[in-house]
Amino acid sequence: MGTDDDHRPERSAKELVWAALDGFRPGDIAAVKAVLAMVRDEGPHLTETDDELTELIVTAASAKELFVEFNLHQ
Repeated sequence: MGTDDDHRPERSAKELVWAALDGFRPGDIAAVKAVLAMVRDEGPHLTETDDELTELIVTAASAKELFVEFNLHQ
């Protein structure tokens, strides 16, 4: 038997990025690597590249007045 979650439409990359940043407050630091991992975990259906998701993360973080840590290659 399925749950209601089985019938929920897949969320877009933009929605998943905003959801990942939901608990952040202005002035917090959003690490791209961590946010990217959260988005990938919640959205295995996404076809966006890491670069495209990073752009969405930076845009959303800027709108929320967050600092962005570019740590993808660490």
